[in-house]
Amino acid sequence: TGINTDLVSDTSPQLGGNLDAGSHSILFDDNSKLKLGSNNDLQIYHNGSHSFIDNNTGDLNIESSNVFIKANNTENAVNCFANGAVELYHDNSKKLETQSTGIHVTGDVSITGDYLADDNEKLKMGDAFDFQIYHDGSNNQIKSVGSGQRLTMQSTSGTVHLAGTTIRIKDEADSETMATFTS
Repeated sequence: TGINTDLVSDTSPQLGGNLDAGSHSILFDDNSKLKLGSNNDLQIYHNGSHSFIDNNTGDLNIESSNVFIKANNTENAVNCFANGAVELYHDNSKKLETQSTGIHVTGDVSITGDYLADDNEKLKMGDAFDFQIYHDGSNNQIKSVGSGQRLTMQSTSGTVHLAGTTIRIKDEADSETMATFTS
């Protein structure tokens, strides 16, 4: 009838329907690839030491309600939640999380370039964000905005340096000049 039933020696068997492995596994030797697409564009394989997903055409999309990438089979590395946060981990400890208002970082932030902010975007510090540094579009601002707070400038070397053609010290309401220094 022209049908080769010898699947071991047939180098190009074709299925007339779905492949159902039942409760069994489909086994691939090291460096044997599962190839998908008309031009073998997507390949999944293991080389004996490392595993690969090789996509040679277009984007590789991973779609799921939630996506979890683990390291060492148990450590969180990246968690992506549908309509929610993306979390990044270091050694199974969450370090960065996206939020509807921006990001939340746990731990220190080390910047090797410049911190860039537009006018009126404030660097806020303190539990009540009562110490603020920003540029208002015309002037540079360093403010202590809490009630009864004081702004202290101190140098362990003994010198505090303020530079400008005019330096004014004003009252809390910013309405009265208490001292003016001009060059």
